[in-house]
Amino acid sequence: SQLIVSRRLRARTCLCRCARGFMKNIYLGAIDNLCVHDISPWVESVKRVQNEKTDMVAMVVYRATDDVIQYLLDNKITTYMVKHDSYGNPIQHEIANSPTISHNMRMFHFWEFLERLDDAIDLNANATVLITDVRDVYFQESPFDMMGFLPKDTKFIVSGECLPYEKEEWGKNNLESGFGQIFTSLSDLKSQQILNVGAIMGEFPAMKELCHIIYSMTQGRHYPSDQSSFNVLMRTSL
Repeated sequence: SQLIVSRRLRARTCLCRCARGFMKNIYLGAIDNLCVHDISPWVESVKRVQNEKTDMVAMVVYRATDDVIQYLLDNKITTYMVKHDSYGNPIQHEIANSPTISHNMRMFHFWEFLERLDDAIDLNANATVLITDVRDVYFQESPFDMMGFLPKDTKFIVSGECLPYEKEEWGKNNLESGFGQIFTSLSDLKSQQILNVGAIMGEFPAMKELCHIIYSMTQGRHYPSDQSSFNVLMRTSL
């Protein structure tokens, strides 16, 4: 395990040290001001299903106590400590309508972590990345096993919430807050199933690009807008 402080000039060297080997699969989450109790189901379930020879488990960490950091390191999780925003400035955590802005910001730092990782270690040509929420995601078996059953041109797969926007009040309000009443009322999105931004898996290059696009779409919008931006993106025909 390795604690990585995300100073731009040191990150590549640290990643080389912590991730020797031929990595095929990457579990990737992000946390901000969570305790060990909050993250242990994710951590413990990953340990049960991962292949230690081919799977990396990594966590983007914003604000955390020493016991949380030590818990991650004890469980051999690559811990990527982040203090800067996308412009390299200190993160202003509590400037939105929330005590954390990690829901949107994580997408940028997922991209940053994967970009540095791509330069630093030996990745399998078919490397797969899974990004997930941490507090409410648990693993019963390896999610990467399903990739072998999908068509070869599959770039990524997403999970659904089994409800359309028009029948889920929180999601409808979130979409309206992020993209406006006019868009929400006119768009076909309201009748579509809500896609869950908290569990996405796909090819390494595609996942890098997807994370950065989602982050870019959230900028200037009501917080949080990661899920609404993701759904708008996925329903385009471009």
